[in-house]
Amino acid sequence: MAYAKMKNSGGNVNVDLGQLNPKQKLFCQARSRYVGYGGARGGGKTHVSRVKALGGALTYPGIKILFVRREYPELEHTVILPMRKMIPAELASYSLDSDPSYTVTTYMDGTQAVERTYVIASREAIGSDITQNAANLEWYDALATWIRRQRRARNWPDIGKGRTVSNISVVSTPYPFAVEANGEARYQIQIKLNYYEE
Repeated sequence: MAYAKMKNSGGNVNVDLGQLNPKQKLFCQARSRYVGYGGARGGGKTHVSRVKALGGALTYPGIKILFVRREYPELEHTVILPMRKMIPAELASYSLDSDPSYTVTTYMDGTQAVERTYVIASREAIGSDITQNAANLEWYDALATWIRRQRRARNWPDIGKGRTVSNISVVSTPYPFAVEANGEARYQIQIKLNYYEE
């Protein structure tokens, strides 16, 4: 296994990057604005993308990184869960949490209408500088706008077999939820997802 020593406010932290083959190492070392990495199924494209994303986030604090998959379960199993294992908790700043309470209505044919709320949150520096605080909210505003566009276009996410999305909406504007003594705040936005499950 390859390890990288990263710094956070508490000192050095070891990050397990897993094994990288020579071509993956070249990809991670590339500093060009656009870099392609291709190959057959099972060739390590997703793994090296996770490593590259982590390296970018640690090298350039504040950058925004987006992983996209056709279906959420695939995103969860190939990106989210492996990255949670790879990134020590003291380095993580973004999270996606599901509200444990949700509404389920069961119809006579057995179909269930489900309503769930998700919270996307991050830890960002906060201060008296309005420019910094506005920059913190910029990404959330862009995300909320994108979700509203998808809703108007009825471009619903695929959340797995037997589930059909009927609506997705932003239920809160982005806001700093909790300010901590270290000068960071937890910013968050709430998203409501409605779907039918057979």
